[in-house]
Amino acid sequence: MLTENQITELLAEWFCLQGCEILNHITTKDKGIDLVVLRSDGKPHNIEVKGETSSKEDSKRFGLAFSGNQIWNHVSVAFMKTIYDMDRHKDQDATTSWPGSVSHSPLVSVKPTGLSNAYL
Repeated sequence: MLTENQITELLAEWFCLQGCEILNHITTKDKGIDLVVLRSDGKPHNIEVKGETSSKEDSKRFGLAFSGNQIWNHVSVAFMKTIYDMDRHKDQDATTSWPGSVSHSPLVSVKPTGLSNAYL
């Protein structure tokens, strides 16, 4: 099970390998856009990242899959955060990044117009 911080690190490494520049990269202890990437076309890309387990090692749920209610909540919040970022930063793209776990699949397989999902 990968935490949000681990997935953010992996995405940052992947984008660097693609020739992109990382403009901002935060952890779950920080507030803001999880990952901001400057693409090769010069356009910033905001990425809201979600993990498949708690990032807090002292949590009872650390290392365990999120419950259905937790997945519903964090997917809903991530979509709203992405829509907010799209509205606030009209000159930038915004994406949500989900774990490829079976538990997330039913909720994130729907792709509304204007949003894209990056699966890891």
